[in-house]
Amino acid sequence: MSDFDYKSLFDNAGVAICLTDNRGNVLLANHTFDGLFTQYNVKNIIDIPEEGYKIPIMKVLETASEGHAGVPYPFSFWTEIGGGSRRKYEAYVSRQPGTDYFIITASDVTRRAEAYDELNRRNRELTCLIKIHQLTSSSINLDDITRTTIVESCKIFDFPVGFILMPDSTKLLRVVSYYSVKAIEEGTICHIEEILNTGRILQWARDKFKTIDVGERAIQEITEGERELLNLFEVSSVVAVPMVVKKEINGFIIFGRKDAVPLVFDQLSVLETLAHQIGISINNAMLFTASEQIKRRIVRQNEGLSLLHKIGLLFLQQTEFSDVLKEISKDIFRTTGFDGLTIIFRQGETINKHHFFDSRDTKDGFDCHGNITPSQFIEVIQETLSGKQMMFFEDINNAKGLNQQLMDSLKKCSIHSLFIAPIRLEGAFNGLFSLYTFDKKVSPSEEDISIFTSIYVLIESVLGNYEYKKMLELRKEELSRLSKKLISAQEEEKKRISKDVHDSLGQLAYSLNLSLSTLSKNPELQSSPIFKKAQEIIQQMQEDIRKISYDLRPPTLEEMGLVSALRWLVEHSQKEGTKIGLGVRLSSRIDFPYSVQVQIFRIAQEAIKNILKHSQATEANIFLYENSDSFYMEISDNGRGFLGDSSQSDGIGLISMKERAESIGGNLKIVSAQNEGTTILLEIKK
Repeated sequence: MSDFDYKSLFDNAGVAICLTDNRGNVLLANHTFDGLFTQYNVKNIIDIPEEGYKIPIMKVLETASEGHAGVPYPFSFWTEIGGGSRRKYEAYVSRQPGTDYFIITASDVTRRAEAYDELNRRNRELTCLIKIHQLTSSSINLDDITRTTIVESCKIFDFPVGFILMPDSTKLLRVVSYYSVKAIEEGTICHIEEILNTGRILQWARDKFKTIDVGERAIQEITEGERELLNLFEVSSVVAVPMVVKKEINGFIIFGRKDAVPLVFDQLSVLETLAHQIGISINNAMLFTASEQIKRRIVRQNEGLSLLHKIGLLFLQQTEFSDVLKEISKDIFRTTGFDGLTIIFRQGETINKHHFFDSRDTKDGFDCHGNITPSQFIEVIQETLSGKQMMFFEDINNAKGLNQQLMDSLKKCSIHSLFIAPIRLEGAFNGLFSLYTFDKKVSPSEEDISIFTSIYVLIESVLGNYEYKKMLELRKEELSRLSKKLISAQEEEKKRISKDVHDSLGQLAYSLNLSLSTLSKNPELQSSPIFKKAQEIIQQMQEDIRKISYDLRPPTLEEMGLVSALRWLVEHSQKEGTKIGLGVRLSSRIDFPYSVQVQIFRIAQEAIKNILKHSQATEANIFLYENSDSFYMEISDNGRGFLGDSSQSDGIGLISMKERAESIGGNLKIVSAQNEGTTILLEIKK
């Protein structure tokens, strides 16, 4: 051999290389491919060209010798590696110039093919990861993510079956998506879930917090159910990959494999990376879904609150219960998805019914009850509710707990979904509130049920208020009627007393005064102080009788009208220190009935009496005026006034004035402030 440093060259070569003599003896070789040329006798190498016949190595060396020195001659050969396996090598031989030495180089074609296959496998796995990453980055749909993940993973890894399992609210694992080459029969999924939840494979993965590759040795340790699954899907082993997010397992990916040869480390790493990525994506999708649900809940709650606000305002603005329901029914149907609204309630012996519909033309609505009377119908509902606050039936045809007669009645109306609640007035069951659909099913959320309930509670409260208000109005009307009768009776009684005083006491006083006048002609009596005092008393009595009679029944009012009567009142009510005036600005003579004029006069009379008795006023005025719609009487003073709202006063005089005003359809307003006087304003619509 020459002094050339073959050893250094061979040790740094990337292929198997050796130096031989022309007889095939190895003089020097490196250790690439497990020392191919030191372990394998070169003399045993047989060239196997594509034509298929064998050429011994010595023949190859001879052929190489005949060629030009340094020009490589290609050939190929196989080696046995045990177990019946062989490796193929592609080789070159060239003669060293000026020598009988040959250099043989060889590369492992089999290993190169394996490396190529490995590269392709890793590329497919990487492509799978990229594809799934792109999907999970662009989609927040849980179904899309899980379905694409399991399908792509099984196809890339050539797994015949795969499942993604996630825990439900009870923490039991449920299949959320799966892929199978073999068709899975309906109902099998539940069986698979039961086996996996009670089996050992997922328990091992959960305990060890890592991927479990159940191969040949572990097959005997799994449960009969798990072995049943292997046979069902015709697989030899199972890989369970936990989806770990923030150091917690939130699900598993399960793959069935055709062979039981353990997966290599990088394959397990890819699966774990995939599971981790999917776990994060699923977690994000669930968070997004939860946030969307919260947003929808907030939107629904806002819709419900807006509807309730509108209902409340309408009930405040309108007086008729049915008018309000008619106006809001469309909003209720739009918000709740129902088609009809019916309210039936008992008021004494009367049954009141209100029906409103979205699009159906019907008269009876919810209580088209055949042979059941409305009263019986309410009793049947009361029995059905049996103390419950409310009930919802998604499908009447499958409803449990409904009276059969009632169910037949509802079917007769083509009612499908029903929300029903009792109307209780003063604690007693008085009727029902119902929302329902025709020929369609409603599946309300908790927020929807809350909206239904709020509408019902509000309407029940308003209905109770309406009933209470009606009762108050009836009582008020009765009191007003009684008050009118009382005032009328008082006027009649005053008229009778005035006449009696005038005709009886007045005549007696006149006769007595006449008698005294006759006696006054007696000179002895004329000088008597007692006689003179008696004359004065009789004259004062006559004046008081006349005044009492006028107060009880002013003849001026009946004979000359209200203005003259008020003028008489002002003239006869003047008191030292208090000046009372009367102002009139009327375009025509007052044409109110006498009974109305009497009450106007009595209000003025009571007001003047209060001013003189309590106000300490120096000036008071009565002012009559009108506009196109109303007649007004304003009575004011500059007295000491009083604190607080006069409507809260329990003074008999003020109450009397208000009652008189109400009895003639008028409105009396009293405004007062301490040390700022008092103003009384009576308004009567023409």
